[in-house]
Amino acid sequence: MLNIAKVFDNKCLEEAKRINFDGYCFGDEFCFYKFKNVTKYYNEIKEFSKAGKMIFVAIPIIQQSHLVECKKICAELMQLGIKIIYIINDLGMLYYLKTEYKYVDYSVILGRLLNKNIESCPWSEHIIRNENDFIKKVMYTNSANSDIVIEHLNDLNVKGVHCNITQNQKASYIKLKEKGYLITADLGYTYVASSRVCITAHHKHIKVGDCSSICKSFIEVTLDKIKNVSDMNNSLVKSENAKELYGTLYVNGNCIFKKNSIEDVPKEIDCVMIDIVSYLNDLSKLEELICRIKSLD
Repeated sequence: MLNIAKVFDNKCLEEAKRINFDGYCFGDEFCFYKFKNVTKYYNEIKEFSKAGKMIFVAIPIIQQSHLVECKKICAELMQLGIKIIYIINDLGMLYYLKTEYKYVDYSVILGRLLNKNIESCPWSEHIIRNENDFIKKVMYTNSANSDIVIEHLNDLNVKGVHCNITQNQKASYIKLKEKGYLITADLGYTYVASSRVCITAHHKHIKVGDCSSICKSFIEVTLDKIKNVSDMNNSLVKSENAKELYGTLYVNGNCIFKKNSIEDVPKEIDCVMIDIVSYLNDLSKLEELICRIKSLD
């Protein structure tokens, strides 16, 4: 199992180089402003590629106002002349790369916004608790795990999926690997939901675009109250077991996450990606985690 460092800033890059990861991921799956930081690291990307490291670039959903700049960045990346695996979360960009760069050596894996399963929802067990085993199995299947979907994805140069680490995806991973797909996943935080509005910038009263520094930490949130569905006109009501039912969630940028751990990682996953910024306050834990990942082989 390979370990991939997610590079957020220069400090993350410095620590990632010191530990000597198997590969590096630049950009961001969910935020355009974090994605475009990749332009600062073209020289490092070429150096890493020359050294035989895997290079990933994550691209989020692209709003119309950012489309021209995103295309420009993609053109610059393609001109680097190295093989890059793009983690795509925008269908428009998926089609764009296919048509614009059909003769370029690159690969695409579906990001977490384009391959989903209900298990990523913290209360998924409660949603399907009354379903029979067959329906539960279908609901827990990764959305990319379909012969019809895979045939279409192959036409779009898709070679893998970047998944959440969840417990009931083993059958999906096995089938996708049989199709030659690369299976990657984020270790540390499982994606739950995202918003077009940056939750963190709004909470911190910071202008979007000038906010990258606040994404170096996660905001811990817990559910304290639940809407009383029998009386929707009432305000939120206190629920004694709300936290127990839904657990602790974490906000970063425009996304909500829940935690996962190395104990949750299925052996079918080829690469795990580690958000270095989460470990900058305790690098010994990062080094210990890398050792544990290597022991999974």
